[in-house]
Amino acid sequence: MKQSSSTAGAVSSQAHELRRPVDRAALFGECVRVLRPGGTLLLVEHLRDTANAAVYGPGAWRFQTRRTWLDHAVGAGLRPAGERRIAGLVTAFAFRRSAG
Repeated sequence: MKQSSSTAGAVSSQAHELRRPVDRAALFGECVRVLRPGGTLLLVEHLRDTANAAVYGPGAWRFQTRRTWLDHAVGAGLRPAGERRIAGLVTAFAFRRSAG
């Protein structure tokens, strides 16, 4: 995609497969690159938390913590714009690229 070409983007239930922090940082960097100023990124993921551990057992260690996703987004230049828990196990984050 062209730089600053999209008003919105979505990443759903796959980003946790990026195990290395450098790979997650690259994902967020690419999202920022293609988002227009003021654009929104929607990230939907399971979290490494009590609810997911109760359902997925040791498999929940494959998921990242809430703090990990927030830190990567902010580190890439996005700001949190919303957060909602869906069905008790999945969290949707909305992040916005600065308008200027």
